[in-house]
Amino acid sequence: MKIWLWVTLSIIFFPVAYLAFIGHVFGWENRISVGIQDSEMVTFLATIELLSIFGNYFGLIISFSTLILLAFWLKGFVIAVWVSTVSLSQFILIEILKTIIGRPRPFPIGETVFDSFPSGQAFYSLVFFSLLWCILNPYLPKWIYQFLLISFCILATITVGVLRIHSGQHWPTDVLGSWIIGGFISPIFVLAVGRGVRQR
Repeated sequence: MKIWLWVTLSIIFFPVAYLAFIGHVFGWENRISVGIQDSEMVTFLATIELLSIFGNYFGLIISFSTLILLAFWLKGFVIAVWVSTVSLSQFILIEILKTIIGRPRPFPIGETVFDSFPSGQAFYSLVFFSLLWCILNPYLPKWIYQFLLISFCILATITVGVLRIHSGQHWPTDVLGSWIIGGFISPIFVLAVGRGVRQR
């Protein structure tokens, strides 16, 4: 990844993380949240159970376990261990950030829970679909299939982030912060797994 992209992500992330840390909520966040929650299309997407798989830890365990099994089946034990390591380390990273920042969730959940920033599910979905693309892409010989795969992964990642706002459990900057962190971390994960994939 080019160094300028890392610098850009840093310039964006640290102010957002600081404002989340002091409990600041932008005015536009309320408007976006209300707009998303009032959107009939997003409400329809929220009814699709498969799209909510990253919304609870049971779904996360199932999804990443499936990804690990897929990696083992296609690429063997070493890649499966890499994917397992990535899966565990991302959970630890997000929980540490949530604890340190301690941003209240949107009302009324925010009265009791202080773990809004960053959105774990938005981050997990970004990592999941990045790894899914990394594992499956070499098996798609035609560019159209590769294009469809990456389009699906991007669309699914965005949808999960939007649904976290729609559910009222996260502010838009929670999701934005998760995607920025993913911009830092996912390339490292993908390069680590991808290197093993190419070597086999």
